[in-house]
Amino acid sequence: MHLKDHEHCGYCGNPLAAGAGFCPACGEEQPGYAEELMRREPPLTPGFDRRWQIQGQAATHLLLALLAALLVGAGLFFSTGLSTTGLLLADLALAAAISACAWPMRAELAPLMRSGSWTWLGVALGAGLLLPGLAVVYLNAFGLDSGTDPWSGDETVSGPAPWALLLSLVVVAGVFEEIAFRGIFLSVMKSIARPRNAHLLTAAVFAGIHFEPAVFPYHFLVGLCLGWLRERSAGLLAPMSAHAMHNLAVIYVWV
Repeated sequence: MHLKDHEHCGYCGNPLAAGAGFCPACGEEQPGYAEELMRREPPLTPGFDRRWQIQGQAATHLLLALLAALLVGAGLFFSTGLSTTGLLLADLALAAAISACAWPMRAELAPLMRSGSWTWLGVALGAGLLLPGLAVVYLNAFGLDSGTDPWSGDETVSGPAPWALLLSLVVVAGVFEEIAFRGIFLSVMKSIARPRNAHLLTAAVFAGIHFEPAVFPYHFLVGLCLGWLRERSAGLLAPMSAHAMHNLAVIYVWV
C-alpha cells in the first residue's frame, strides 16, 4: 500500500505528516513504509560529464597547464634553433607546470612515490628496453625513417649538448610525465570512470599530448604499458623507471 498524507499512527494514533515512515510520538515504523521505499525509483547515476565537473577539476587544471607549458616550451625550442638546450628548457617549463598541479595533490601522490619493489623495477627496466624495438618495427612497417621526425621528416634536435638531451628526455620526461599522467590524471579518472576506461583515456591523452599523429598508436601502447606497471606495482617508481629507460633506449636508437 502507499503511504497517505496526514494519516495516523497505527500504534498510538498520533497524526503523521505526509509520507512519514516513523511516528514522531512512539517511534514505530509505519506499515507499508518498507514497500514504499522499494517502489521508489533509485536516484539516477550522474553521467561522465557531470562527474568530471564534480571531481575532475585537478585533471582539467593539469590539461590546461600542460597546453600552456607546451606553447611556452615550443617557443623556447624554436627560438634556440631546435637545439638540445631548447628542448631542455621546454621540458623544464613542462616540469614546472606539472609540479604546480601536483602540489595540491601531494598527500594523494606521496604514497605512490614510495610504493614499489625491486621485482617490479626490474620488470619496468626490461619493458623500457623492449618497447623501442616495437617502435622500430612500427616505423619500418609504415615506411617511416627512424632517424627523423616521423611526422615532418625533418631532423628534430641538434646541438653539441648530449647531456641536455639526456636530462630532458630521460630524467625530466621520465619523472614528471609519470607524475602528470599515471599520477594525477589516472588517479582522477579512476574516481570518475571504470578502471579500464580510466586507463584507456589516460593512455589516449598521453599519446595525444605528444602531437605526433603518425606515431599515436605506438605512444598509446606505451601509455597502456606504463599504466599497467603503475597498477601492478601500486606506485609510480616502476612506470617512471620504464619511461626513463624507454627514452634512453630511444636516444640510443634514434640519435
